[in-house]
Amino acid sequence: MFDAPGTKGMTDYPMGKAGTYDDLGPAARSALHSILFQPKVDLSTKRYCGVEALSRWQPDQTQPPWLQTRGGVSVPDTDEHCQAYDYVVLSSVLNLCGRWSPALRSKAGTVSVNITGPTLSSAWLAPFIKRCLSTRGLPRLTIELTETFAITNETSALKTMQTLSRYGVAFSIDDFLTGFNQQPIFARLPFEELKVDRQDVQNLSTKRGSALVAQIVSAAKARGATVVAEGIEDPAQLELAKASGCVQGQGFCISQPLTESDFVNRLAQPGDHPWAATEFERAQKEKTQQL
Repeated sequence: MFDAPGTKGMTDYPMGKAGTYDDLGPAARSALHSILFQPKVDLSTKRYCGVEALSRWQPDQTQPPWLQTRGGVSVPDTDEHCQAYDYVVLSSVLNLCGRWSPALRSKAGTVSVNITGPTLSSAWLAPFIKRCLSTRGLPRLTIELTETFAITNETSALKTMQTLSRYGVAFSIDDFLTGFNQQPIFARLPFEELKVDRQDVQNLSTKRGSALVAQIVSAAKARGATVVAEGIEDPAQLELAKASGCVQGQGFCISQPLTESDFVNRLAQPGDHPWAATEFERAQKEKTQQL
């Protein structure tokens, strides 16, 4: 196993400001218990094609002062807390994936994890991931970068991305068209995936919304990247996303975020996992009952 959250054996992670890691508190250092997995599907076949690991703050836990809510999402308030919390989440996800059987890892395909700009610019990220990948087998890792987080050091960030790409790590830009895609660095980022924000997916039925997604699809095609629609809540949105050029999708219509045990149990079932089928049937049944 890798360094477990809550221990002091973090040889790859510089502590930064004194006490930053301890300041996270026991709830954050127990992130292993709040990691959920949300499957993605190919929108044409409805077949499973990967999963995103999500960190969720437990409802019964008091949100610590260093964690602020912006746009409905909880984010750390300083670069040091960003790095500390990213470390906890990343090590938790890799610990979980590292205990899966080889067959299960193969079925899992790509596992995506979000990190912030300060972590991408840090010196510890690449050595830490390299050690994790060499310690034991893992599914292919995709790192999602949220555009609204500024990259604190462009030179360091690009060097880290290039190094991790050589290790087989892929990169995805989350919430595309909300942040640094307008900056010069965007053209140099080695990403393989662009994600359409949930709000943009919900606006697909409008002229402005469809035009925005068309812009994202065009940018992805120019870079040979895959477009993923997030937050798909019903079959109509899924069909609109597919018609707009999105290749993959995720959201409650496909599957709600699952605990690791539920995800593993479902992934272990025979077949190629039509995750969306059950949800489609349920939605259609509810629609029929309402008539």
